[in-house]
Amino acid sequence: MSSDEIPAHYWKNLLKLSTSVQGETQEIPKVLDEESRKWLEDVMKSLVNNVDPERQLISIMSSLKCYAASAGDLSEDDVDKVLDLVDRLDMLLQCADLTKLFVSNCGLIVLEKFLKDCKDDEINVGFALIISTWAENNPIGQDILRKSPLFSLLLDIAVDQGKAKALRKSAITAVSATIRSHIPSFEDFLALNGHLKLAEIVRNEVELAGKTARTLTSISFTLNDDEKYRDSLKPTVCECYVELVNKNVPVDEIDYIREYISSSVEPSQVDENLRSQVLDCVNAELGREIEGDNIRVLQTLRRKFAIRQAG
Repeated sequence: MSSDEIPAHYWKNLLKLSTSVQGETQEIPKVLDEESRKWLEDVMKSLVNNVDPERQLISIMSSLKCYAASAGDLSEDDVDKVLDLVDRLDMLLQCADLTKLFVSNCGLIVLEKFLKDCKDDEINVGFALIISTWAENNPIGQDILRKSPLFSLLLDIAVDQGKAKALRKSAITAVSATIRSHIPSFEDFLALNGHLKLAEIVRNEVELAGKTARTLTSISFTLNDDEKYRDSLKPTVCECYVELVNKNVPVDEIDYIREYISSSVEPSQVDENLRSQVLDCVNAELGREIEGDNIRVLQTLRRKFAIRQAG
């Protein structure tokens, strides 16, 4: 079917509707003249192009490919148009069924081109969030992403202190969406030392520490049912907890991290030095103004991590 043809089911639905109306009015149907037929076809084509997701995606990608050719030199008007296309593409890619069509229309190449060359942070944040939308709970999309240069590019953006904070946060989210619940992507992440690179952010950058530590914790949580890797990030998560407590920077994410360590980490899964550091941080938190369930979690952690490892 060409892009100008109207899918048969649209005509069938129109026929069904018109037949229903005729049954109610008892009017004799009229044969359309040429002008009326042409008008109806134009209306139907417009309807199809506006509501058919595949056609919308093809149209959006066609426009983005044009803008990608000069991604490093967009006018103010171009930026506004690209942002509108980004919003529309993000909505469409919530449907995993469009994955193959997106890729076949140079989707990954276009995203990479913008993220490398575009100087507008708002556009780049939008494209990074599109990757998150597309990869989340989409094994096919995750597998395609991990095999593309985009995966390592996102990780490079996440750790690049010269990039805008908003873009780096979006890149961290995109990396997380690509990895979570997808072991092949996680293995590539380890091979790129991604966990060490993100942990470095927690150690050295207060503004991104909470977000990054929670991301590592979330990835670790999704590994709980994997026999091979379920313990692989637990020491890193504990190190992140120690860093956050020692920095004494109030971040909402620390509650989530603390809860994860309490429920999923055993002292035997970290070395003695880290066990002692976690315990010191738990005691330090108990000396601060902590309320509600957090007190219960901290008390559980103190009992658990007070036990020294044998030998």
